[in-house]
Parts: sequence; structure tokens; C-alpha cells
Amino acid sequence: MRARIARRGVFKKPFVGFFVLLGCVVFCLCRQAHAAKIQLDQSGPRSIITIDGDLGPEDGRNFSEKISGLNGGIVAFSSPGGQVLAGLRIGTLINLHHFDTLVGNGYRCASACAIAWLGGAVRYMAPKGFIGFHAAYLIENGRQIEKGAPNALVGAYLNSLGLSYDAILYVTSTPPQDITWLTPSEAQAHGIVVAMWPPVGGTQNQSPLAVTPTRPPQSPTVEPSKPSPSRENLDEVARLFANSYFAHWSETNEDALRYFGDVYAESITFFDRQVQRTVLLNEKRKYAERWPERIYTARPSTIKTNCTSETSKCTITGQVEWDCRNPPENQHSVGLANFTLQIVISQVGGVTVAGEWSTVVSRLQ
Repeated sequence: MRARIARRGVFKKPFVGFFVLLGCVVFCLCRQAHAAKIQLDQSGPRSIITIDGDLGPEDGRNFSEKISGLNGGIVAFSSPGGQVLAGLRIGTLINLHHFDTLVGNGYRCASACAIAWLGGAVRYMAPKGFIGFHAAYLIENGRQIEKGAPNALVGAYLNSLGLSYDAILYVTSTPPQDITWLTPSEAQAHGIVVAMWPPVGGTQNQSPLAVTPTRPPQSPTVEPSKPSPSRENLDEVARLFANSYFAHWSETNEDALRYFGDVYAESITFFDRQVQRTVLLNEKRKYAERWPERIYTARPSTIKTNCTSETSKCTITGQVEWDCRNPPENQHSVGLANFTLQIVISQVGGVTVAGEWSTVVSRLQ
């Protein structure tokens, strides 16, 4: 059985990304896939990353390595789609690093590519750029069968981006045999914030991916820089932190461990024991080496916070979905967990993690 996101019309080539069912739906990279061409240009005022071609199983990791250490740039797409996990990981990293996204004139971004494009801090589409959506599906006995589990993972990601339920339904409800091409009016009607990109100057043969903004737009930040001590603002900072905390697992091992080293307290309560930060980071390092490719997505609708303004301490609870894999060892882990974080928020917006607990709700291997 295979699962993939369909494409139709101008895209005739079959998808290469798929799922395998082992009792339940899990993602498995059991077939060789083409890789997109991912390039980084830092010669201009902004970093420009171009993604051209089918998204293959390795492209989430390739993109993560390419943008290591970068924040604030623009990602230009030209892709008919591909492996859905690659699209989810790229979109998560785009959102985490506050990149804008663009589909230029004459270019198409469909299926898994469109999912990644939605992660942009500012989502640009040119007047003659095409962005297409539809539901994920399984192939059973040669037939396209829409299933809830793949779309649930996509839905959790879209929810983490702040899209409304109406927007999520719009993105995922088109049948697998068809595709919905986004228009500015449809985007506005469903609450998907889109900015129009002005035509890029140049010759007719110039690649629309070679974009250089004449006036770099400002990407909005998702975390307030100076929260007031009020409980309401502490709750908001805590909620935003929970989303970004887990999203950092989608980065390279080096970047992820650097982030956790910055946010952990010197001594932290980890499950039922008190451990030093260096000890915990060593455990995290072993986990990262065992599972070098990771996607973690907190479910925003499940996140609850309890903050005390006098101490600026918060307890955060919620649920997080994960999809981790070790391709060389052919290992794969998918599941859902409850989590609890205890954090302290400084007056300048810094967050320190003082406690962390989790329990597995379901696990598919």
C-alpha cells in the first residue's frame, strides 16, 4: 500500500513519496525518489533559497543543512510536489526560521510543495504563479483511497501555522483525483494570508527563481521581545514557546542541540529525576544520533498554560506528534505523546526550561 499527495493536469509524472501501512498508517521511504535541487544564494541583501524539482525523502534533511544558522530570507519554489514528509519538514523549518516563501511567474508549486510554501512568514505568489492543494491518499490495489491518518498529520502542521479550520479544510478536502489551484480571492475567502509578488524584471528566459527583492519585506516575528508580567501575556509567550520548542527538533542535530543547550536550566527536572544540563544534553545527543531525521509538531488546540505573574513561571501541557526515522538502519517511529514543560520567562522575553515530562499516547512502528 502506498500513500501520497496527488497531482493532476500539468503534472503527469507519478509521485515518489508514499506511506506504508503496518497495521496503521506510518510513513516509510521504501522506494527510491528523485531529489529536488536546493541552492542557497547569499550574494544579495537577503538569503535566497531555491527549491526546484520533486521533493525526495532526503530533501527535508538537505534543506535543514542548507539553512543551518540562517534566519530571515526567502524560499522560492518550483516543484510539482513529492514526498509529503519532506514538504512538512521544509515547511516547519521555514516557519521556524522566519523565511518568506515565493512561487514566481510561470512556476508551479503543488501538493507537498504547496504544504511547504504555507510555512512562510510572508507567503508570496506572483500573478502567474500556480499553487495547488488536495488531500493525501493511499493507493490500495491500484486505487486512490483517501484516508484520515495522513491528512491528520498535515492538519496538525497547518494548525501549528495558525491556519483556521476553514483554511485547513480548504487545503485538504479536494479529492486525490483533482487539485485546487489557489487564487487571491480564494485565499482571502478562507483566511490564508497571501501577498502578491511584483513581476521580476529581466529577459523572457530569465529564471523566475532568481529573485532579488528591491526592498526586502520585513518578516514578522512570532515571539514577543518584551512580555509584560501580566498573566495573559505570559500565557501567550508560553504557548508560542511550546510550538517553537518542538519545531527545533526538525533542525540538524547540531542546530537542535545548540538550541536546547541555550534554553535548558543548569539543573532541570527530567521525568522523575533532577539532572544537570550537560547530562540531559548528552541524552538528547544520543537520541538525535539514533533518529537523525525528525518532525515534531505540537497540536496547538491541546496546549494549555498556567502562569504566575509574580514569579513569571509557567506550566505548559499539550500533545505533540512525531515522525522520526533512521534511514541507514531502516528504522522508523511515529506516534503521539502528552507533554509537560515548566518554564521561567525573563523580562526581556527569554525562556528557560526548568522541567520536562512526557508520556506516550500511541506509537506506530
